[in-house]
Amino acid sequence: MKLTLWLASAVIISSGIFSVSSYAGNDIDISGFDTAAPRNQSAAPIHNQDTAKKNINSLVNDENDNIRGNKNGQITLVEFMDFKCSYCKHMEPIVKSLINNNPNLRVVIKNYPVKGDISVYAAKAALAAKKQGKDIPLHDKLIEVSDLTQDQIMTIAKSLGINTAQLKTDMASSTINQQIQKNVSLAKKLQIFGTPAFFIVKTDGNGPIDFVMGAVDESNIQGSINKMMQ
Repeated sequence: MKLTLWLASAVIISSGIFSVSSYAGNDIDISGFDTAAPRNQSAAPIHNQDTAKKNINSLVNDENDNIRGNKNGQITLVEFMDFKCSYCKHMEPIVKSLINNNPNLRVVIKNYPVKGDISVYAAKAALAAKKQGKDIPLHDKLIEVSDLTQDQIMTIAKSLGINTAQLKTDMASSTINQQIQKNVSLAKKLQIFGTPAFFIVKTDGNGPIDFVMGAVDESNIQGSINKMMQ
């Protein structure tokens, strides 16, 4: 199968297989291209500003998403990510560096599990950990592990002082299930079929929206942040 993804004037062809997964009896449609995102795409206006603008509140201000950096920052970086995605792991230190170098930066994590059951399980754990105030520590640990398993996820959670019995209960809740489905639906509207994918926008939603797909140099995203701050 082939998908044509438009980034400004560039055309990128990604190939992969469609997959539909579910976890714990919850039907989460994670149909998508299970493929590594294209590398080294410079920041560019997204292919459909109107669609992004119409969904700006869901993109930037969903209170159930995990938030890093300055929660009141005037610039928001939105990352669609999957814990099993090798390029997401590659980008993790870059995202941390962007946070450290930009005190006005707010980072929204859109858990977008396109790589199967373990991806869904990890996404649910990361979202559910927010109820115990441990979402970011758990995110930081899970993204470091190459081959996650359910047992590993729970072992890591326990090492962070998370009540794993409560975590499992929260993971099975309709709220968590609906949050992931919302992220998946939003990604489809925006034609995001791979991870990582980044949006850079003013937190108030005014002005242009930049889009970066795949593993890129820090300077690519920093350039967009600088532009938003002007």
